[in-house]
Amino acid sequence: NRFVTDIAYEIEHFGEAGIELRCTGPRHVHDGTRSPAYWVMDFLLEKAVHHFTFFIAAENLFNYKQANYSPIFSGPEVNPQFSHIRAPLEGRVINAGVRTDLR
Repeated sequence: NRFVTDIAYEIEHFGEAGIELRCTGPRHVHDGTRSPAYWVMDFLLEKAVHHFTFFIAAENLFNYKQANYSPIFSGPEVNPQFSHIRAPLEGRVINAGVRTDLR
């Protein structure tokens, strides 16, 4: 089961902001167990100035990582056995950038 919602808002005389919220329900794992449900929240802020749009995005704000709840691999480092990936592998990620309109 999954639930996803996006909320976008235009801030007058500034730009746009948005939030995405996702919930992934428990899943059956190959070893017969069930993985836990988890929530992920992302945030985006944009500001347009002339032909440029500046943005900053923050992803996985709740910092949910599969490695916090179960190992990603087992066995020796020279011959690891990897688990099935069922949740984010990285925690919080923040990025920023600039887009340009060349019209």
